Amino acid sequence: MIDPTRLTTYLITVIALISTPGPGQTLVVTQSIAGGHKAGILTSLGLSTGTLVHTLAATLGLSTILAESAIAFSVIKYFGAIYLVYLGVKAILVQEYRLSESRVTQVTLTENRRIFTTALVISVLNPKEILFFLAFLPQFIDPGRGSIALQFLLLGFILAAVGVILEFLLILATCTFMQRLIQSAQFAAWRQRIAGAVFVGLGVHLALASQK
Repeated sequence: MIDPTRLTTYLITVIALISTPGPGQTLVVTQSIAGGHKAGILTSLGLSTGTLVHTLAATLGLSTILAESAIAFSVIKYFGAIYLVYLGVKAILVQEYRLSESRVTQVTLTENRRIFTTALVISVLNPKEILFFLAFLPQFIDPGRGSIALQFLLLGFILAAVGVILEFLLILATCTFMQRLIQSAQFAAWRQRIAGAVFVGLGVHLALASQK
């Protein structure tokens, strides 16, 4: 397997990278503000599941095919961007309404699935993550120390696990800091709109991403 020294270097590098503010952290914070700690946790789990999907794709060689095809890269990029903008506009235009008690549980479960699935789709449809995996992970793989596929999977799992841990801390800090503000009726009316604006911004950012 991977040399312990190299693995330690990888772990330190991953912690530094994930600690740097980026689209993933922005999404986690935004969802935490809009829906509380549960929404933040589900978002983090969705993003990390997407990381595992990218890891599997890289292991199977699918990421290389996508990275080398300008058409495939553009299709994934714009599809992801359109999806983000759609979610953003939908959140901005949402209207407050009351639910009967009989539907609260059903809607809650549906909302939980939606939050998780949204984060997963956003992660999977981000072509920049494909390029990141192909450029970053191979630097820590040693062909002379066993199966390359297993090393890829191990590094991807570590990346996902570290992401969840650090994002959980971010969620805790966000919810603690925003607790009083979130309970404000005036702020509550704007939570979804704030989240929507962030989604639109992420969509535009993704649409402008280059393949290089």
